[in-house]
Amino acid sequence: MTASAAVLALVAGSPTGAAGALSPIVLRKALPDVVRIDQLVTVTGRARTPPRRARVALESARTTAWRVVASANLRRSGAFSLHWRVPQDTATGPLKLRIAVIRQRRLLTSTAPVQLFVGSPKVNCAPPVPPAINIPVGDGWIVGGVYGIGGAFPGVYQCASAQYTVTATNASGDIVARDTVAALHSYTLVVPAGSYTLASGACRGSATVTAGRQTKADTVCDYP
Repeated sequence: MTASAAVLALVAGSPTGAAGALSPIVLRKALPDVVRIDQLVTVTGRARTPPRRARVALESARTTAWRVVASANLRRSGAFSLHWRVPQDTATGPLKLRIAVIRQRRLLTSTAPVQLFVGSPKVNCAPPVPPAINIPVGDGWIVGGVYGIGGAFPGVYQCASAQYTVTATNASGDIVARDTVAALHSYTLVVPAGSYTLASGACRGSATVTAGRQTKADTVCDYP
């Protein structure tokens, strides 16, 4: 789910729990369908007309019991930013998330639960090796890894498990750099400043390089 903005209606409860008027929360980006163990999940948005001294929380549940996994104060404008790193001991499988407005440990209102899935952690490539040569004036360098993403739900996100070669092609269609690296390792490509297409077999990426600087750019294989 990649909508740039999503409105989730909140049913505002009175102190006795009776249903009240709708008080929407606007999220800058919709919650994802899949999160991965050790992934940092960031939720930003705004609660319209928030109560005084209220806090906003990201809550999770496997069954009916909700627990707070991240919370923050609501700004006077109602804006908020929540950050949750999925713990390494989190079980894979279905998980529900919701955004809640809380005051003095009391739930005032919440969004409808969103069903997502906790997947296995991302398998990162080893850190890149710095360029082994002096960088010519006007050149920069690209570092990254070849990653396979997708496959049968919830899919994988992992560094290439076999040796691979990656190339950088300039706007004229010329291959200006290539690197062959071992499985689970990153590449380093020294190139003149400019824009490049990265390729490794059917995997693709892109990079814009500034002279004298490093550019991080991965090359991705989308698995059906």
